[in-house]
Amino acid sequence: MKKLIKILAVLAAVGVVLLLGAWITLKIMFPPQKLQALAQEYAQKSLHREVKFSGVSFNLIGITLQDFALSEKGTFANGTFVSADKATAKLALWPLLAKRVEISTVGLDGLQVNILKDKDGQFNFSDLLSAPGEAPAPTGSETAESGVGDFSLLADRIYAKNCDLYYKDLQSGMDASVTKINLQIDHFDLHKPFDAALSFTTAYQDRTGLQAAVPVSVKAQADLAGLDMAQAQATLKNLTLTYKGIKLVLWGGAKNFTAPIVDLQGKLSGVSSTALAEVLPGLPVFVLPDIGLLLSAEANLDASSARLKQARLSLGDSALSVQGNTAWGGTQPTYQLNADLKIDLGQVAQMTQMLAGYGLGGQVSGQFAATDKNNFQDVKGMLTLDNLTVAYDNLTLGELNGQIDVKSLADISCNQLTGKLNQEPFSSHFAYQDLGGNKLDLLFNLDLSKLTLDKFPAFAEQNTSAKETAAAEAAADGPETYFNVRTHIKVGPIRVPYFMSQGFELQGNLTQASATMKKSNGQVSFTLKEGAVTDLDLFASESKVLKILMLPLTLINKVTSKLGVDLFPAKDPQDKGKIKFTLGEGEYNFTNGRMTIAKTHINSAVSDMQASGTLDFNTEKLDMRVLATVLTSQTPIVIKIGGTMNDPSGKLDVAATAGALVGGILNYKTPGKVVGAAGSATKSVVNKSVDVGKNAADVGADAVKGTVGVAVGAIKGIGGLFKSRDKGEEKQK
Repeated sequence: MKKLIKILAVLAAVGVVLLLGAWITLKIMFPPQKLQALAQEYAQKSLHREVKFSGVSFNLIGITLQDFALSEKGTFANGTFVSADKATAKLALWPLLAKRVEISTVGLDGLQVNILKDKDGQFNFSDLLSAPGEAPAPTGSETAESGVGDFSLLADRIYAKNCDLYYKDLQSGMDASVTKINLQIDHFDLHKPFDAALSFTTAYQDRTGLQAAVPVSVKAQADLAGLDMAQAQATLKNLTLTYKGIKLVLWGGAKNFTAPIVDLQGKLSGVSSTALAEVLPGLPVFVLPDIGLLLSAEANLDASSARLKQARLSLGDSALSVQGNTAWGGTQPTYQLNADLKIDLGQVAQMTQMLAGYGLGGQVSGQFAATDKNNFQDVKGMLTLDNLTVAYDNLTLGELNGQIDVKSLADISCNQLTGKLNQEPFSSHFAYQDLGGNKLDLLFNLDLSKLTLDKFPAFAEQNTSAKETAAAEAAADGPETYFNVRTHIKVGPIRVPYFMSQGFELQGNLTQASATMKKSNGQVSFTLKEGAVTDLDLFASESKVLKILMLPLTLINKVTSKLGVDLFPAKDPQDKGKIKFTLGEGEYNFTNGRMTIAKTHINSAVSDMQASGTLDFNTEKLDMRVLATVLTSQTPIVIKIGGTMNDPSGKLDVAATAGALVGGILNYKTPGKVVGAAGSATKSVVNKSVDVGKNAADVGADAVKGTVGVAVGAIKGIGGLFKSRDKGEEKQK
């Protein structure tokens, strides 16, 4: 035994001497200058690049490279691709005899890599990927037969100091970097757990000016299980990202790297509008409390699929939780997910100053399912509103309860929604469908007991001129959106700016409705109980709906003002300028953008007005007829309205006015004074018509003569009114 030991010692000594001799020979045969020349020759022939370093030194089974640099394609005149202040690798000698590789040190100091994507989409390292002499990747069988399981690799220290990676994309104008990279791995072992620490700063900037820099630090422990990936595992002790006071901390672990099982927890804190001001300027003021994160998933890498056991985000008493399956092995990813949602609106409102004035309260909860079907729009579920409250400007919704049925993102409905609007109870139901091709189908029904507003809410204020509205419509980008609208709105007593009524009811069924109404078809009707319009133009300008409903009356008012005719005279001085009515009705039919006024009727204590005709939204041309009677004089007049919606014109229809007068007289519908002497003629005709002693033929002839006289007198009187108004205006001028 002693002899054997001596023999082994001698052999070992001989081996050391041989290794030392080989090392000395290597240093003699390959001085730094020769090595640099060889490297330069290889780089030029194989990589078509230049390489340089200031020095190379050999240690016993080790090498240190100083000031290494590899040029961009061609020469250094084109730039530097990779550079390093120092690269070091040292192996331990004796463990090699036992088929173990022990590295005393592997390190990089000041490594810098510059990656560029040009305007054609080519990377500055693309030529290196196809460099000649490249060895093919080992197959799975070759890896299995290489005996990796019997191989042992240890490293006392692996490090990287002050390394930088820069990326520039000339196509998108984006710059990104990972800088200040510091890596420290102590006691690396393929078969035992080892610790690792990594820190770096990642930065981003694009051509819009958006930029951000985020420091990252990671502390972990890994066990590679002799490269048996099924047994390998890693523990994330701490991963921290910080940005402007925002801090994300994650911890957890992963195991079985062939079919990874991941369990992570985390916390996101410091999220506020101030912290995000640089990347998201203009945000409303808010401060969020700590956000809890939870992720539990397992993947099958061979099948390119994963099961999401739970992904949960919690914020106070609010939370979103998602479970399901996903796969990415096909031409596009697939998924089947289920989600549970719960939001406490009161707590959410306390987090942001933006929501502080909205009086939010109550809860929203829901369950949803989503798949990749229907072009990734296949989402189904139910959203439950539980005693919601919300306020905006002078509107307050309270005690809001109902369920919203989501059949898909393009099909949403609510069969029953109840609550209070400004303390007045209401019920509603609605439906929304996206039919595609910029077409929407809308259903909205509302029954509100009472509506009182001292002013219209801010979002409804649209007091813009016709020119401004036309300019805004002309400047709108993209194709027009068309709506199929079905609605039934019933409101009790109403008192809002410029308008009051004891009740209002609206029904509509329109297709192809739009901002311009140029393709609209269908029917709209409304009924108004007793009330008044104090300023017609301002009231009609408050919304697009009101503008269309009031359009005939607005046009009539504009034309009669030009003609100097007051169809709605005030009984009392304080009512001057108001349109008071006991009944208001309207019925409009739309055919390919042409609106036919089947009925517009305004009745009051002092006048009665009816209108008919057409308005063409394609040409904006008007063809309307107004029959109005001022009840104080019982004088019916007929006005024809033409021109365009922006520039209407009108004139007295003499023939129609005469016909109306004659018809009224013959039917005893125009009694009393018509205009001056015409009243006497009327009385004479009536007296003659009841004189039993006269011949029936004479009575008829005299009645006709008298009627014509009344009509002529009335028309002259009306003409006189127009003329007197014109003269009065001339005198004022």
